[in-house]
Amino acid sequence: MLKGFLLQLSDAMPIGPDDTHVGYILFAKNAKLLNTFADTEYYNRENVHNLITSIPDDLDSQTYIDRALIKADDSLFTPMGGDRLEVPNVLILMTDGRTNAASEPYSKIIPSLRV
Repeated sequence: MLKGFLLQLSDAMPIGPDDTHVGYILFAKNAKLLNTFADTEYYNRENVHNLITSIPDDLDSQTYIDRALIKADDSLFTPMGGDRLEVPNVLILMTDGRTNAASEPYSKIIPSLRV
């Protein structure tokens, strides 16, 4: 169901070098960067679809939302990650539930994403 939604979402966006760039982070206990906004390989819909369909169906681990947000801040929303200052940043976070009790509080993480 999640992959279907991501595929529909990517179909609704104009993806290309001068259009929308997408980056994906897979997270559970750890956050894994799948691609950045700078990865030119993902400036076309077919490669984005292939990336989405390759995502495992079950991560079988605890959920740490804080780690995904930190990874986005450190690896996507940076010049090296392909962030474009003239283009608004949008982060869509999809999770299977609440973050682990050992996660960093959102109040410590969210402010850096707002910059």
